[in-house]
Amino acid sequence: MSSGLPARAAIAVSALAAALAATPAAAAEITWDARYYDPRPADDGGDFLLPMPCGGAMAFRRIETPAGADWLLDEQVRLGSPAIDDLSYAEYLRTEYIVGSLTEDGARLFYIGKYEITRDQWQAVMDPTCPEPSMRGRVAMGGISWFEGVDFSRRYTEWLLQNAPDALPHEEGEAGFLRLPLETEWEYVARGGNAVAPQDFRRPVFPMDGPLSDYAWYQGADSAGGSVRPVGLLGANPLGVYDMLGNVEEIVLDPFRMNRAGRVHGQAGGFMTKGGSILTADSRIRSSIRTEYNYYDETSGAATRLDTFGLRLLISAPVSTSTHRLEEIRESWEQVPRLRIETDGLDPVEALGELSQLAEDAILGEGLSRIEEDLRDQEATRHQQQQELLRREAELRDQVAAMAESLGVIQTSLREELAARNDAEARAAQALLYAGAVMIRRMREDDRRVFIQERALQAARAIDQTVQANRERADGLERLVEAARENYRISTNAYFYFLIETGETYRPELLEQQVAVVSQIFSQLADSGARMEGFIAFAELFAEQAMAYGRTGELDQDALVAQILQL
Repeated sequence: MSSGLPARAAIAVSALAAALAATPAAAAEITWDARYYDPRPADDGGDFLLPMPCGGAMAFRRIETPAGADWLLDEQVRLGSPAIDDLSYAEYLRTEYIVGSLTEDGARLFYIGKYEITRDQWQAVMDPTCPEPSMRGRVAMGGISWFEGVDFSRRYTEWLLQNAPDALPHEEGEAGFLRLPLETEWEYVARGGNAVAPQDFRRPVFPMDGPLSDYAWYQGADSAGGSVRPVGLLGANPLGVYDMLGNVEEIVLDPFRMNRAGRVHGQAGGFMTKGGSILTADSRIRSSIRTEYNYYDETSGAATRLDTFGLRLLISAPVSTSTHRLEEIRESWEQVPRLRIETDGLDPVEALGELSQLAEDAILGEGLSRIEEDLRDQEATRHQQQQELLRREAELRDQVAAMAESLGVIQTSLREELAARNDAEARAAQALLYAGAVMIRRMREDDRRVFIQERALQAARAIDQTVQANRERADGLERLVEAARENYRISTNAYFYFLIETGETYRPELLEQQVAVVSQIFSQLADSGARMEGFIAFAELFAEQAMAYGRTGELDQDALVAQILQL
C-alpha cells in the first residue's frame, strides 16, 4: 500500500526518525532545570524521580499503605461524603480497600505523581519535537481525553523500558509500570493517607494551615480567575502532593459507578474525574467530588475532552510476579479466616458433602430401580415386586433420616457458633465502651492540666523577666505547657480513632445494650471502693457519640470535644 510520499521523501523521513531516536533527546539523562519538573523538592526522602524524553523528568511521592507480611491483607478505608444532598447517589460514604503493589523494606506502597502532568511533560512524550522548558510549559496540561491519558502512560512506560529500564521500581524482578490511578488510590492520597489522624482523613478536605486558597485553584477572582495554573505554586497536602484539589480535574482509570446507600452500584458508566477544577466553586471543592463524563462526544464524534481535563500518573506493579509469589498468595488465601465449626467430631463442610452424596445416591438408586423394574423378568410375582418396593422404601427412609440427623447437627453447630460470635462481639463492644470512658477521663484531665500550666505560665511571665531566675522558671513552665498540649492532642486523636472504629463496626442496638452492661459494671466497681467518678456518664456519652457517627458519618470534632469537656 502506498504511503502517499515519494520514495526519496519516505527515505528522508525514515532517516530523520532514526536520527531523532539516536539524539540526546531520547536519552535517559535529566537535563531540565529542576524548577520545571520538581519546583518544590522535599527533604524527607519521599520524592522519587523518573527521567523523561527530551531530558525531562517527573517527580513522584512514595505512598505507604499499612499492611503486614500476609499478601491478602489490605487496609479498609472510608471514602465519600456523609452529606445527604442531591449528589448522594455519586458521593455518599462507602467502604473501599487499598494496598500498594510495590514492596520496599517490608513496606507495601505505590508512587503517585507529585504534581499534575505539565504541558512540557506532555509534549516530551506525545510530540516528536522536544519542548524548551519554561514556566509556561509548567502549566498543568489540559484538554486530555481518557484514551489519551491511558496512551500517555503507555508511551511513557515503553520509553522508560527501552531507555531507562533500571529507573523504574521493580517487584521481584518484574518492572513496574505507569498508569492512571484508581479512584480509591486517588482519594486515599487526596485525604492524606496514613499521614493524618482518622478523624482528619474523613473530613471534606485534608488539614490545611490556612484558607483553601493557599492549597487549591478554584473558581473565583480570589483564586484561579478562570485560568489553569503552573503546578506547585500552592501548598502541598500532608503527603507532600500538590494540586490534588482544583486546577485541572484529574482523570482516573476506573469508570463511574453510582453509590447505592453505602456501596458501589453494579452499573459501570462513563469515565470519571476527581478533585474539581478552576471552574469549581470553593464550596464544592472536596476530596469526595467525582464527576462522570461520556467517553465520546456525540457532537464532535470524537473522544470527550475539555480544557479542564488533566491527570497525574501512578507507578504500580503486577501481583503475580513469580511462582514463589503465587505460592505465598495461595498460602495467605488458605489462612483467610473462615467459619470453621466442629461439634462431636463433625465438620459441617464434610457433612454437607455427605448430604449431597446421600441425595445423589437416593436419586440414582431410585432411577436405577425404575430401570430394573422395567427390565425385570415378566415372570416375577406380584408379591416379589411388593417386597422389593418395601425394601427400597425402607432404604430411602433410612437415607432421609440420616440426612435429617446430619442437618440437625449442623443447625445446632451453626447456632452455637453464632451464639459464640455474638458473645465475642458483645465483649468487644464492652471493651471499647470501657476504653472510650477511660479516654474521655484522660482528655478531661489533659485539658485541665493544659489550663493549669497555661495559668502558671501567664503568672510567671507577669513577674519581672529581667531576673534570670524568673526567666528560667517561665521557660520551664513553657516547656511544660507544650508537653501538656501534646499529651492532650495525643489523647484526643486516640479518642476519635476509637470513636470512628466503634461507630463503623458496631450496630447502634448492640451499643445501646452493652452501654447498660458497662454502666452496671462501673456501678459494681464503685460499690467495691474503686474510684469510678463520672465513668458511667463517660461511657454513655462515648456510646452516644459513636452511634451518632455510625448513623450519619459526620464528625464535628470541636462540638464533640465541647460535649466531653462540659460533662
